Amino acid sequence: MSTKTPMTQKEEIFQLAKAAMRRAAINAREKAIETGTAIVIVRDGKLVHISAAELQQQKAAGEWHNIRVIDRSKSASQ
Repeated sequence: MSTKTPMTQKEEIFQLAKAAMRRAAINAREKAIETGTAIVIVRDGKLVHISAAELQQQKAAGEWHNIRVIDRSKSASQ
């Protein structure tokens, strides 16, 4: 029988923050499509511009579920 250890308050807050950042990323993409502007993201450590047209294609293809929030606190503390 396996028992899950309860999340610490810090872990719970971090999970909530990650969800909020994902929602913000989706909202930014939606706004970019509405206004016909590009967004800038970091991909593989490099700044990448994504046009509104490309965002629309990604949305139509269902690619927005791949939005990741990177936990830089783990790499900074190691």
